[in-house]
Amino acid sequence: MPDVAFVCVRKDLWRAEALAAIFDRKGFSIGDATMSEAVLRGAGAIVVMWSERAADSSAFVTAMESAREAGNAVIASSMELQRSALGEGTFDISAWNGSARDPVLAELVAAVTAMVTAKRPVGPVLAHQRAMRA
Repeated sequence: MPDVAFVCVRKDLWRAEALAAIFDRKGFSIGDATMSEAVLRGAGAIVVMWSERAADSSAFVTAMESAREAGNAVIASSMELQRSALGEGTFDISAWNGSARDPVLAELVAAVTAMVTAKRPVGPVLAHQRAMRA
């Protein structure tokens, strides 16, 4: 199962690939939305690339809904909008210059990293220590 899966339309693929490279450098495995529901639910995080082109695609909107139903989706919006327009877990990347070090991505990268880290299985020793503390 991938650590980070992406949902996007073809015209936004460059953004998804640029973000995937950031997470790949962090050591996360990468996947895409062509995967089954089980794989999407198993992913640490699903990054939905929202844009004007994506909003016009009924197939994309269906894929986005599936990602949100999986419970581990964040939305990276390249459209200027208020976070409340798409709900919690929405990050405005409309000012992103394409650089991996652009501060516009900081919150999105931190949120995805936290989701993946929380979902990764812990080793048997850590699991045992956590069980002992509970």
